Amino acid sequence: MTHNLWRLRIFSRMTIYSGQITIFLAFSLSSIQGANLLLNSGFESGGIRPAGDQSLVGKWFTFNSTGASAVRTGQNPATGDFHMGFGVFGADASSGIFQDVDILGGEILNFSGAHFGFSETEVEVRLEYFNGDGLKIGRSENFKPDVPSAYRRFSYDFDVSEDARRVRAVYAIQNFDTRGNGYASLDNVRLSVVPEPSSVTLLGIAFLSLVGR
Repeated sequence: MTHNLWRLRIFSRMTIYSGQITIFLAFSLSSIQGANLLLNSGFESGGIRPAGDQSLVGKWFTFNSTGASAVRTGQNPATGDFHMGFGVFGADASSGIFQDVDILGGEILNFSGAHFGFSETEVEVRLEYFNGDGLKIGRSENFKPDVPSAYRRFSYDFDVSEDARRVRAVYAIQNFDTRGNGYASLDNVRLSVVPEPSSVTLLGIAFLSLVGR
């Protein structure tokens, strides 16, 4: 009887510790990846506006020139019911979407998303930086991901200026150089803080301590 009770206690403790480790791993992975700073990242909600009052944080704004389009559509989403579709069918045309997010400054931000399409044009991904007064103080380089024929994620890291207090995440398609036509679909975009290596190391130490216990 005593032996069975001892085994039951050991099993109960192992179950508790396994649960703790599972919770710790889930928390650690979410911390390493960082929360998504973009709202309505899958474009499931409406309220996506043509470029106008750009002082609003957490709202999507579209832009397009003559011969180009940017629309929320349910034609072929990666997940959910909606995605964004962009088309360029004219000379010197562009279209795209952006959202502003408040930040602390000095972070490394990862900007990613799923896209596909066909393009004789170029797709551009970039961040633009603003100070506390809302004045633009700089921008990143333009990254130009390939446009695959089926949804695939692009992902880029950006070193944000220490003086920046707001960042604008931009996805655009344009034919200023190539003069070609094209379209692209965008879904499940993400902007998150990349943790410093020291933070990841501390998480590892904490995990090993929990395993040791």
